[in-house]
Amino acid sequence: KEDGGVLCVINESESIATISADVAGRTNSYNFAYPKFLLRYSGKIEMSGTQGAEADMTIVDKEIYKGRLSTQYCFLTKDDADYSGMARYYRTMLENEGVLGKLEEKEDVPLYLDVLGAVEKQKFLVGIPYNGLVKMTTYEQAGQILDTLAENGIQNVNMKYVGWFNDGVNHDVPKNIDLISSLGSKKQMRELSDRLAQSGGGFYPDVAFQLIYEGTWGYSKSKDSIRYIDGWSGIFANYNRATMRMNSIYPSDGYNMVSPNSLPGIADKFASKYEKLGLDGLSLRDLGDLVFSDKRRSYPISRPDAQAIVCEVLEKLSAKNLMISGGNSYALKYAKSLSDVPDSGNDFYIIDETVPFYEMVIHGAIDYAGIAANMREGYDLQSETLKMLEYGLCPRYVWSYEDSSELSHSAYERYYSTNYRYWLSDAVSAYQTVNEVYKSLRTQKIKEHIIHSDGVRETVYENGTSVIVNYTDKDAKVGNITVKAKSYAVKEGRA
Repeated sequence: KEDGGVLCVINESESIATISADVAGRTNSYNFAYPKFLLRYSGKIEMSGTQGAEADMTIVDKEIYKGRLSTQYCFLTKDDADYSGMARYYRTMLENEGVLGKLEEKEDVPLYLDVLGAVEKQKFLVGIPYNGLVKMTTYEQAGQILDTLAENGIQNVNMKYVGWFNDGVNHDVPKNIDLISSLGSKKQMRELSDRLAQSGGGFYPDVAFQLIYEGTWGYSKSKDSIRYIDGWSGIFANYNRATMRMNSIYPSDGYNMVSPNSLPGIADKFASKYEKLGLDGLSLRDLGDLVFSDKRRSYPISRPDAQAIVCEVLEKLSAKNLMISGGNSYALKYAKSLSDVPDSGNDFYIIDETVPFYEMVIHGAIDYAGIAANMREGYDLQSETLKMLEYGLCPRYVWSYEDSSELSHSAYERYYSTNYRYWLSDAVSAYQTVNEVYKSLRTQKIKEHIIHSDGVRETVYENGTSVIVNYTDKDAKVGNITVKAKSYAVKEGRA
């Protein structure tokens, strides 16, 4: 308000907190925002009577959460009393805590490339169904994709290789590592990793620790899965587009939710096996943004305790260069790079604008990318490139050497357009534009974000340079600079 503002940071037990916010005139006469902590979880269980009648019975946790709850209120004045000032203040807090550092200088920004290796799909032999592997991209073919990118001037590639062991993308429990021989040899895998490192990028084989394919062998739901408060084992599934419910017509699209109690043992066994491969990078699919409580009565684990366990696992794995998906605050200190960072709002009715607060905090400290461009609904090259420029995002795509039609009638239909040949020209165009602007700004902190008008935004960096984007269909005037419709402008400045 005017020259004053308040920033609230939840310091402890944030994993059981939610945010309540509303505008004045609905609940009371004030705009408000505050955290709420869930100290005792409750749920309902269906009860059936002898006459066929049904009723819901409420059940609650036996114990109330007794850990520490802590929030910190920071009073900001004058130039810091807006969301840009809040981002600067919070970034300074993380720097002082040793969570954020500074990026090493590189000649170019990275291109984030998720490569599909092998997927499991139902096949038929003389009419008898069985589960077999479909090769989407071998190590040699991944090298050919890199050759094509190099011919177009793209060298710095952060490659997340998905589906390289234990039956592909939806792999089983990663206690052991069984490389998929049809993708290539261990030597070819190392050569691909070395090539990426030498060109300034990295090779990040992807692994999931907390979501394990429901049909996997050797997994004990009773021992390793979380329990809901009603005693059922935790199951997760992707959304069905037709029904908008969390279910799928494919059994291989369901996942067991691993208990925090079992997580360290699984991760330790994986780490010892992975060390023998001699690889420097590792992609963590679910440790950066998922925290599961376990409501089993014999040994309950709260979400804050589960978060602490996840951090212990991240600490053990941090000997490798980690690419972390999501990037909750507790995972930032362990991340070499981030993917799937939040790059859009939730579209709640009371929200007027979406701003890149997350990016304003981490820019210059960690390389990051959002949702893969070719996986985004309503994709448009111009709008996608402008968003990368406004948010400081690295370009990201999900590619395969083989055509996506190989994935039809499987749980992987969500990868509906991954053939790299169809996306190469768009990727080169977006990368060249972003790299031209950001190769000199990659290590710079974001100083300010300004909304000039609907569709016209400016991102100001600590060296004084501004990037102005115009999403509208008309030219826009910002100061003495004219920004053409569906375009951008760079204003050089002094710090």
